Amino acid sequence: MAISFGGLASGLDTNAIITQLVALERRPIQILEGRQAEQRATLDLFGTFEGLVKDLQKRAQELSKSSGFYAFDLQVGTEGIANISVTGEPQNTSHTLSVLSLASADRYTFDGVVDPDATGLGGGTISFDYWDDDAGALASYSVAVTAGTDSLNDVAAAINSQAGEAVSASVINTGTEVNPNYELVLTGNDTGADYAVQGLTVAGVNLTGQTQIGTASNARAEVDGLIVERSSNLFSDVIEGLSFTVTQADLGGTAQTTFTVESDIEGVQENLRSFVDAYNAVIDFVNKQEEYSEDGGPGGLLFGDPALRSVRSTIYGSLFGVSPTELATLQTNNDGFVTVGQMGLEVDVDGRISFDETTLSDKLSEDLDKFAELFLFDDGDPDVVSDADGAFVKLDDAIQQLIGDRLAVDGNGDPILVGGKELQIEGLFNRRRDTIQTVIDGMDDDIDRLEYGVEKFEEGLILQYARLEELLGRLNSQAAYLNSGAAFPT
Repeated sequence: MAISFGGLASGLDTNAIITQLVALERRPIQILEGRQAEQRATLDLFGTFEGLVKDLQKRAQELSKSSGFYAFDLQVGTEGIANISVTGEPQNTSHTLSVLSLASADRYTFDGVVDPDATGLGGGTISFDYWDDDAGALASYSVAVTAGTDSLNDVAAAINSQAGEAVSASVINTGTEVNPNYELVLTGNDTGADYAVQGLTVAGVNLTGQTQIGTASNARAEVDGLIVERSSNLFSDVIEGLSFTVTQADLGGTAQTTFTVESDIEGVQENLRSFVDAYNAVIDFVNKQEEYSEDGGPGGLLFGDPALRSVRSTIYGSLFGVSPTELATLQTNNDGFVTVGQMGLEVDVDGRISFDETTLSDKLSEDLDKFAELFLFDDGDPDVVSDADGAFVKLDDAIQQLIGDRLAVDGNGDPILVGGKELQIEGLFNRRRDTIQTVIDGMDDDIDRLEYGVEKFEEGLILQYARLEELLGRLNSQAAYLNSGAAFPT
């Protein structure tokens, strides 16, 4: 309030009295603000928790595929011949590689000019055919050059604008600064014999001296004595589980190398440890929130929240739960590779997991593929998780079912409609986040309402004390008059 007075008539510190009374009136607001701050902190904690769960899900997704689960030791004899990488599950073996030629693209040039910006080449067309992968046939191109915008740079721009999906045009100075010679260079966008620029014809445009300076050809390599060729320098489907990009052609028999690939047991163990770290990070968060002591009370703001138990039970059950199929196998033909628990994973009293390093190493060395089958996708229907799928697949799916938004369906699998719209079921974190945000928003409304009440309360106090001071001022004036003797003349 703008009005201020200090008890001029009463001698009271009315400003201090009003301030204290208003402060008492604001106590409910402060309590609400404290609760609101706690709700916001809870919201932040759920964000942290969600991040940890999603990290675990991401790690399970990566390791549920053989490319992420397996690890291989790749040894290359001579570097610089080709870039070789593991892309799947290669056999443990050695290979020889000789690079016979690199892939190349068609390239044409024309007689040069002194000034690439000088117009006067003339209007006309530049036509050619080029292979279209989408159509599976040759596509015809006709680039129009308009008189007036017919400099060498204009021609290059027209080609790139009208036929840029097939070829690229550039202007290169093959002369010197003193004696420039700017040439138009036309290059196919793809390498390989299938991507030749065919029937290149110039009509009306004064481009002379058409010369082919590069020929579209395939990359050729000799792998284990067999000749293979591809339109690009990438050979991704020659050796199962391996990919290589050739970088140096054979010059006098020097572009040759050998490479060996072997399963890397230690690499698989590291992949599994990274998963264990992500799993334990979730468990550690839950345990910290669920702590309780007589002196300190609850360990975290999420103490007792059902979301903690939901996540904990979901990830534990997905990883260590035994399906009916696994149980039947255990009872009839237990070869030691039936459940995840047999692979050396141990759960302590806090729910954290660790590896019995001896059991883990023995199982990996005994039969790596059987070990992997307990964790990986089984190559069936990618949209349906079955008993045949491994633990990481089931864990990924279970987390998604828990935290992902999804459509509500009836017993026949058809979407449930509410008011003509499909009913959406929010995932765990979105649902909890919305609930908390609704509480926070409600508190905002309550605080606004109480603040308005406090404001009116303060205005009322100021008015009351102002009237009190006014009344006391009049009384004081009357008393002074009476005491002065003027009211009773002699």
